[in-house]
Amino acid sequence: MQYAEAMQRFLQSVAPPGEAEFYLKLFHEQKSDCFAVISVQRGVAEDALEAVALDLKVLSLLGLFPLVVVGLDSKQASSARRAQKLESLLLQSEVAAEFCKTDLEAAKRALKNESIPLLVIDESEDPKERIAVFIKELRAKKLVFLHRRGAIVQGQERVPALRLDQLDSFVQALPTLGSEQRSMLELSKAWIEQSEGRRFLVAITSPLELLRELFSIKGAGTLLRWGSSITRHTNFSALDSAALNQIIEASFARRLDDAFWEKQKGVLYLEENFRGLALMRCTPLGDYLDKFAVTKDARGEGVGGDLWQAVVAQHKGFFWRARPDNPILPWYQKHCDGMQRSNNWWVFWRGLPAVHTAELVAFADFKPSDFR
Repeated sequence: MQYAEAMQRFLQSVAPPGEAEFYLKLFHEQKSDCFAVISVQRGVAEDALEAVALDLKVLSLLGLFPLVVVGLDSKQASSARRAQKLESLLLQSEVAAEFCKTDLEAAKRALKNESIPLLVIDESEDPKERIAVFIKELRAKKLVFLHRRGAIVQGQERVPALRLDQLDSFVQALPTLGSEQRSMLELSKAWIEQSEGRRFLVAITSPLELLRELFSIKGAGTLLRWGSSITRHTNFSALDSAALNQIIEASFARRLDDAFWEKQKGVLYLEENFRGLALMRCTPLGDYLDKFAVTKDARGEGVGGDLWQAVVAQHKGFFWRARPDNPILPWYQKHCDGMQRSNNWWVFWRGLPAVHTAELVAFADFKPSDFR
């Protein structure tokens, strides 16, 4: 089997077709000195360095070289021993790696030479401030905690994402969080608050789930981020229709009618960076969610959830439709009060009387397409 074919099969094994390739391209195109900072927590460094080495080997084969911080939550001497062990494991696997001790400049040189730098934190330094320097100097867009227990769990379910404005109340309401998890959340909040552009992300996951977390939309850990800023518009003439088209067309993979925005009346909810929108129209049957679109790069960051919350806050009752092959159909099913299959669509509603079900389905089923 050729190398390219082997890597293609690997990528398909960690994410649905197309997703892994999309994120791989995204990581390569971003303007930073390393695509991510990875913090190997003490429990992982003690018991699972072989799994970390395997992850790093795959990343290096994909042309991705993260900065790896070993034992952020440990004493420097023990962290250094584990970093040296990880370096040895990587070199045995023919992966270029270098234990740079506490020297960030040495780490930068290693990255330029496509080698994975392994760092520890000097005990005289504040880990929070030191990592903030790493993030800024390397222009990193993401930090990943490799934690033995993996994602944050509430009840029996993984918490896929948390916004910064949710974090304090979440921690207070979840007494089962361990001290290490609380520390990771506290550090994450500080680094995200200090980041520029509100686009820095922190993920908490396990070594066994790292690749799925990095290369799939659903992820496999807990993602921490700024909340999206959503604006509400009732006058569309002042907006960039071409940019709005791009959001919808990229999401639906179809071309809109040329006069789509000219005939629209309703309420538009728009993410500040034009990475998602929701279009609500008024009908005799109630509010109709005409378009709900999120760009592919934003789908794993919770932008869709932020848009949905903005819509729900303003519209107590509404309905919408989706094709049977729509990939977010299961998500819609979780967020509706009722649904019914028609000839060509699934029709959903929430907050509307069940007695109007037949009318809702008929309206949605016969509504003309807005695409060419």
